[in-house]
Amino acid sequence: MNETRSLLSEQNFWLRIVILILSLMGALEASLKQIMGLTVLFLLFLLLDLECYAKILKALRISLPFLAGYWVFATLFGTGFLEMLLFTAKIVFFIVVTVYVFGNLSLRRVLHDTRCLRKTGWGSRLVHFSLATALFLRAYLHRFAASGIRSADNIGNVFDRLVAVGKEVAGNSDVIEAQIRKIHSGSDEIAQVSGSNLIALCLLCCMILILSL
Repeated sequence: MNETRSLLSEQNFWLRIVILILSLMGALEASLKQIMGLTVLFLLFLLLDLECYAKILKALRISLPFLAGYWVFATLFGTGFLEMLLFTAKIVFFIVVTVYVFGNLSLRRVLHDTRCLRKTGWGSRLVHFSLATALFLRAYLHRFAASGIRSADNIGNVFDRLVAVGKEVAGNSDVIEAQIRKIHSGSDEIAQVSGSNLIALCLLCCMILILSL
């Protein structure tokens, strides 16, 4: 998640959740043709935020070892080619959907759209915990990427670095709390962007149309 403003980043948080749920539920029983159609649909809408394409490519690179392993074992166990292709297409689709929903998500927009939920005690704690976790993971991944881990390092060194980075980020919890307060202070100043939400509704309608074919 980041704070980069774009037309897609201003979409309502709850609309994003509906898109995510519909995508996951619809893809479970979707055919290969429907999965490909949905993937192309999301890629077309992501033209409104080209930065998301780099995130998709990065996620695909990370998933390549898993997909390669799946194809090897599936072939050994005699899985049909079309079934393997459908599974791979669904994984790619889930990656694209995840990037669409979370790749350009504005933290201030999340706080603004969950303001009613935050009026309750448990809701406020839930949002605060989720926000703190997101900021912690972002700081952790940034520190770990900058730690200089090489592919030639043994597992022990990598594990030690994982723990060390975790302790380093946890020691800066006051910085994360300060970021949360800063985000909170600006969350009420955000206005609804009807054009962004209209795009999300159009996407939902197109998804339902494709899944009904």
